[in-house]
Amino acid sequence: MSAIERIEITKPKSGTNTGTVIFLHGSGGTGQSVKEWIDMLRENETFSHLKILYPTASMRPYTPLKGEEQLNKMKEECDQIQRSMKEKMKRHNSI
Repeated sequence: MSAIERIEITKPKSGTNTGTVIFLHGSGGTGQSVKEWIDMLRENETFSHLKILYPTASMRPYTPLKGEEQLNKMKEECDQIQRSMKEKMKRHNSI
């Protein structure tokens, strides 16, 4: 299986290709989603002279950050922030 599933291509608006840019999507994204975002920038002629490639990688399982439980850590941090905010609000309201 190829590592690239599909490639979206935007040709230069000006007709003259002076360069090529390759935008890579992030985890869970697609080339199409990146293209939609970049197309908004191209409405005002930004990048009008460039050919732009938006590859979509094949889906594959992976373990981010060497398997660390990032979601649990984030939840703990959010809980701590929430408790801290509640305490500060109580103090503020008692003034």
